Amino acid sequence: MDPQPKPTWATILKADVAAPGSNSAMKFGEYARTAWGLVEPRLGDLLAPGSPGPLLLVDGSVFAQYGVMDVLERLAERARDGGRPLWLLCPQGDPARGPRLGTAAVPFQAGLGEWITIPDAWVTGAHLATAPQPPH
Repeated sequence: MDPQPKPTWATILKADVAAPGSNSAMKFGEYARTAWGLVEPRLGDLLAPGSPGPLLLVDGSVFAQYGVMDVLERLAERARDGGRPLWLLCPQGDPARGPRLGTAAVPFQAGLGEWITIPDAWVTGAHLATAPQPPH
């Protein structure tokens, strides 16, 4: 039997916003590190060579929020080393600014074309309005 009960979801949510340095924040940090230790290998498995299509990560701000940008960098290296392509969606207001997740810069290799901007017209679907329509 587990000597300590598992925290409830309500406890996790409160600890996530606890004051830095507080007992709750430190316990949450331990919990988050344990979780990332389980998540990283699973994401790595999804990058196995021969898997179909790219792996698209959305809401990647969790990498910055929980201080695990190094996990993202290791996953990117795995993709660069012959694994499945890894795509990370980084919505932002200024397309001239490099990709960021919150306040953290996203590591990328410009020489490999690892960063592109998606124009607003594509996001809103405007490009579809001019696409040829299939016959009925």
